This record gives sequence, C-alpha cells and structure tokens, in this order.
Amino acid sequence: MTTSDRRDEIIEEITEILESYDVFTHDIETVLNRFDEVFNEMETAYKVGRQLEAFVMDELGREGYNRFLRKIAGQECPGERLKKEC
Repeated sequence: MTTSDRRDEIIEEITEILESYDVFTHDIETVLNRFDEVFNEMETAYKVGRQLEAFVMDELGREGYNRFLRKIAGQECPGERLKKEC
C-alpha cells in the first residue's frame, strides 16, 4: 500500500465519520485539508529521508551507512550537528 493509498483510505474514513454528524460541508473540507497537509508533509519527509539514505550510501558506502545508522540510533556518539537533531 502506498502513502497515497493510505491517505485516501484515511480521508475517506474521516469523511464518512464527519458526514454522519451534523457538520457543515466547509468544516468537513477544512478538516480534510488539514489531514491532507499532514500527509503531504509526511510524504515529503519520507522522500527526503530516502534521498539522504541513498546519498550516504553513494558517498560513504555500506560501512559509512551502517555507521550513520548506529549514530542516529544512539549506539555511537553522533557528531556535533547530528547530536542536536537526535
């Protein structure tokens, strides 16, 4: 299931729930737009994460990538900038 499929499934479920109550159409649209914004941000974050992963692999190879994973998992001491993000 793709992110887009999951988003559509959740939006449909939320729409059904809201339509079962006495809610104005523009309120339903506002709520759905907010959820869509969140999914768009999640999709972008996922895409950037995958690109970063690919970049680290390309630049540092498998061992460099494994070191990166250990650092972000807290198994090794991260550098100064990475420490601020963890």
